[in-house]
Amino acid sequence: MPSLLHSLSPLALRLPGAFSLASMHGAWLQRRALSKLDGARLSDLGITEREAAREASRPFWDVPAGWRR
Repeated sequence: MPSLLHSLSPLALRLPGAFSLASMHGAWLQRRALSKLDGARLSDLGITEREAAREASRPFWDVPAGWRR
């Protein structure tokens, strides 16, 4: 059964300027994945462990400005 968030995502993507739950969920998923990468993988991405930890610790509602357009 699809979650409410998945059912809202297509709608949120069609609404320019909409700040959505889908954006916040996407930020949370990316930060969670980033927090699980080891030093070698972070190095491949050009990110230090300190930068990754700082980004991963940001609150889920703090999405990149480009996502708010």
